[in-house]
This record gives sequence, C-alpha cells and structure tokens, in this order.
Amino acid sequence: MKYDLSKFNISKVSNLIDENQIIDRLNLILGLGSVNETDLSIDIKISKVDEFGIITLKGNKNSEYLSVEVVIQIPKIRNLAEDDLFVYMTGEPPEQKTFIFYEDTKTEDIFEYLQDKKGWIEINIKDISFEVTTSPTVHEPDIGIGKITAVNNLKVGFTYIKTRSEEEQHIEVPVQIKLKELTKVILDPIDLGRIDVLDIDKDTEAKMLTSLKDVLMTKTQNNHESENVCFDELHIKLVDRYNFEVVANEHSEVYSGAIEGSYFIEYDLVNYQKSLLKVC
Repeated sequence: MKYDLSKFNISKVSNLIDENQIIDRLNLILGLGSVNETDLSIDIKISKVDEFGIITLKGNKNSEYLSVEVVIQIPKIRNLAEDDLFVYMTGEPPEQKTFIFYEDTKTEDIFEYLQDKKGWIEINIKDISFEVTTSPTVHEPDIGIGKITAVNNLKVGFTYIKTRSEEEQHIEVPVQIKLKELTKVILDPIDLGRIDVLDIDKDTEAKMLTSLKDVLMTKTQNNHESENVCFDELHIKLVDRYNFEVVANEHSEVYSGAIEGSYFIEYDLVNYQKSLLKVC
C-alpha cells in the first residue's frame, strides 16, 4: 500500500530545506525507507519577507511507495523593516523602551536583542551584520549612522528592496555616542586656584552664585581646552567656599557622572559664606 503524501508534514520548515532532506524525512516514516527522487516531484518556492514559501510534493504515477500530493507552507523570513523592531516592553508593570545603537554596538548585541526581545530564535549571529558607517562626534552627536545588513537572505530580508541585489538588503539606524564617564574624560585634577573677586557680580546673593558658577566653568574650560570636552553638556555644582563639581547635564547624550574641583576666593565674599556652604 502506497503512502498518502497528504498526511506528510515537516515541522519547523524553512528556506534552508532541500530535496535530499525532504527525501530523508520521508524515509523515516514506518514502511518507507527506499524512497528516492524517482518516486516524486519536488517543487520548492522559497519564502520572502512579505510572501510565504511553498513546498509541493507529488507522488509519481509509477512510484512503488508514494501517492497523492501535499503542499507545505514555509513561514515568511524575518524582516529588518518590521514596524517597531527596536521597540520593546520590559519590567513590571511593562514599560516601553527603545534599543539604542551606540558607536561601540556590536553585531552580537543586536543578535542577542532580536533573539531575546523579538523571538528571532531561528537566526544565528552570521545571518546579520552591523557596522557604523558615519560616527557621531561630541559636537555633532546627531550625524551617527549604522547599517544592519541581512547577510543570509534565506532567513532575513528587507521589505522595500525590490530591484537591488540581495547583498544590499539593509536598514540604516541612528547611532549615538556612548555616554562617557567624566572621570575618564577629564583625567587631571581640577584645581583652579585663586578666583579673582573682581570677576564676580556681587550685587545680590543670587547673582553672586550664578556669576561664580560662570567663572568656575570658564576657567575649567580654559584649563582643559586641549581635551576636546563638550562643555555645553556640563554644569557647575557648588559644594562650599573651596570645592565644586563639574556635573553632566541630566539629559546629556554625551557624558555621565561628575568630577570634583577646588578653588579659593578672597575673604571679602565672607558675607556670602552661608550661601556658598549650600549644595547648589
């Protein structure tokens, strides 16, 4: 009695399957074992990002083992242009977050994200690649661009490419500068020494504090101008009459943390001593 191919199915089928693998799977069925390419016709139409693939198996009329036919669907391949591909939910209660590409992001980071957060468990690390094509800079942080390429087009593709070669199936993503810890940017101790009282506006307490911060920032910037530090991303926090901190702005896209500095000032600001003792 011939085997009815309409009962045959392939679990976890993909574009990677070939005719020999199909025949091997048929020969695992009890009662078969000697099936070969003369027993059936095999037609494989691979899937794409927007189209299912189809495997059509049809038993040949003179086959000793097989009859009828079966159509098996191949799932669509993964799409790099999938909506919100790099947006995910995490935490309890769930919170929406975005995967951020930095200048030191590796292909491994993206691969792990796609497997863990998006369920792309059938891909491996060689199926995609990532490179930074335009590096962001401290002064131009918005120009960074990275490219994710679908290396294995049997498993990963890109919706909108219809006429280009397979090798060009990629998407571009914004790349940010990795936040740098200030203690690793400004390496030398910040000791500004004497601050000239004449440089400080002493009309009111508020003006004096603001003016002192401005003087400290300007002098710090002058002392470290050769280190290519983006001081627009930083601000001064007064600690007391002799100490201050250079601190990364709350939403800085360049720096994190703070670094300590010291200074001293003439005693004719003694009337403002209480204010300077505050943490500003």
